[in-house]
Amino acid sequence: MGIFDKKENVMRVNENEMEDIGVTTHYKGKPFTGIAFASDDNGFVYIESEMLEGLKHGKQTEYHDDDDYWINYYENDLKIGHDNNTYDKITNEVFPNKKYNNLEEILKKIQDKIKFLEIMDDVMAAQGHNKQNSESYYHTLGEEMMASLLRQKKLSENVYDQAEERSNKDNDNCERTLKFTDELKKYVKSHNDNAVIYVYPSKYGVHEEFIHKGQWENKDFTMKISIPLKSPDFNFNGNLNDLIQQLGTKKITQLDEKFYDWLDFLGDGGGSWQIDEIIWEEKLSKEEEKKFNQSEFLSRWLDEGMQSVEDKMVFEKGCIEEIKVTIDDEIIKLVI
Repeated sequence: MGIFDKKENVMRVNENEMEDIGVTTHYKGKPFTGIAFASDDNGFVYIESEMLEGLKHGKQTEYHDDDDYWINYYENDLKIGHDNNTYDKITNEVFPNKKYNNLEEILKKIQDKIKFLEIMDDVMAAQGHNKQNSESYYHTLGEEMMASLLRQKKLSENVYDQAEERSNKDNDNCERTLKFTDELKKYVKSHNDNAVIYVYPSKYGVHEEFIHKGQWENKDFTMKISIPLKSPDFNFNGNLNDLIQQLGTKKITQLDEKFYDWLDFLGDGGGSWQIDEIIWEEKLSKEEEKKFNQSEFLSRWLDEGMQSVEDKMVFEKGCIEEIKVTIDDEIIKLVI
């Protein structure tokens, strides 16, 4: 039976008394708000999680028999960070020695650790488990591991200043994104699924790429054509919470393929096609090449609207310039 904790002014309920419906945890038929805990047969509480409307939201503490503990923080059921003590433990696993003096090697070790955790998260998700960590968690982890190295004085003098400068710069770079997502969070509960989200890349920062197959004088060829887009518009195919998770703490110019996958093409102000490559199944002779280049075959074929066998949008890295969110009559923007 759940117990109301007067000191903390919240309901505390054992996880055994709850039921998961989808990703939402219910208690007595309703999404649970309060503290969920789990204990062993001896009554030792080994985990406590703050919950909001059935999702982990706030602090989660894992207790160990040796009086040690780990703290994680969650937002809408996705992990967003740890406390300094836990960040130090993760950092010390990767950097067990006292001093490090190669900044590039340090950064590589941090990225390797993050990549490993991302892969493990993806493997678990592929096996049907809920994804554990948000995009912002991984970005924050990199910054906090560097902050931990600075805090524990594990860097030699010749790289300390470089690392501190880099850490401060990263924090400044993400400030605009954090202000934007903090504003969006105010509307998640009331307008999560009906906000209108448009994304605008830079001029010619995106191009359509088409693969065509054809035949000229009984010889087969494959042709790649691209159309640079002058002023493309995209719709973000997700809700406010999806957008917040995808942005994390990244600058708008740091958005990459993971973000592009959420975009649906709406239209463009115009662009001209260009032939990038023609691959012949059987190589042409010099005479055939000359004849083909002098013929009007390609221009006629293109004008008649040939059918592509494959097409895709190709984004240049860092090409997103503006994200505009419309909620009722209010417009919220993140710009470059």
